[in-house]
Amino acid sequence: MSLKLAYMGIEATDLKAWRTFASVIGFHIEEADDALLFRLDEKARRIIVRRSSEDDYAYCGWDAGSSEAYAARIDRLRAGGVEVTEGDAFGARERAVEGYATFVDPNGFRQEIAYGIQEAKTPFKSEFMKDGFSTGDGGFGHILVKVADYRASEAFALRFLDGKISDHIDLGQGAGRTEMVFIHMNERHHSVAFFEGAIPASKKIHHFMVETPTFEDVGRAYDRVNAAGIPIGVSIGQHSNDRELSFYCVTPSGFWLEVGAGGVRIDDATWSAGAYDSVSSWGHKFGGAK
Repeated sequence: MSLKLAYMGIEATDLKAWRTFASVIGFHIEEADDALLFRLDEKARRIIVRRSSEDDYAYCGWDAGSSEAYAARIDRLRAGGVEVTEGDAFGARERAVEGYATFVDPNGFRQEIAYGIQEAKTPFKSEFMKDGFSTGDGGFGHILVKVADYRASEAFALRFLDGKISDHIDLGQGAGRTEMVFIHMNERHHSVAFFEGAIPASKKIHHFMVETPTFEDVGRAYDRVNAAGIPIGVSIGQHSNDRELSFYCVTPSGFWLEVGAGGVRIDDATWSAGAYDSVSSWGHKFGGAK
């Protein structure tokens, strides 16, 4: 079974700020001891924001699909010389899974394999996103990570996570060069992407993305974010490779959130990986510039 991005953990010094932020975006918000739990759909958990002395990404979890597939993934990682640590009961409850295990890739990107992803016991509820976000067979979204050696992370994802290359983007020349790879595990154009180069990223990830059902949802979220005074990282535009119409805003933990719609879905029987020299076909002005 193909992997799906099931959940993500975040460290935060200000849970109140995250609660306000999540409300503006349209997440379903629940509370636990020293943590906020955000839902995007019918699943019990998608984003876990735990109080910490740090503000940063903590982990992401891949849905293995079954206990047998989960065990096989762990065996495969360990056979390849990757250190794997199985999680405890508290961590499983917080993630709303039956079991999980953690590992890191060659660039230190922390990930988890999990199984038994639980359904929520109550309906999704949001003032702004009545029908929730677009997840399904594509998982909850994607993550972009700045690394020292993107080819090493690419090779790891292809070998151990059965990822496939969607495309590459190369920007600039010399000291200003940035190289990116986009990797899919399922029909979503990419569940994870890695880059190295000149684009700044002070946190463990550059951004994570959630997808809305319609373009109108993106526009309305953009208006809400502006009205709430949340900093805009990049204004509305459309990406050249996955065709996602989106904008980026700054989360309370310092990395960015991309809110988008209309992303490409991949059929491996017909897909051919491409190469691009631009991130966007229009819009996407940094700093929200008009």
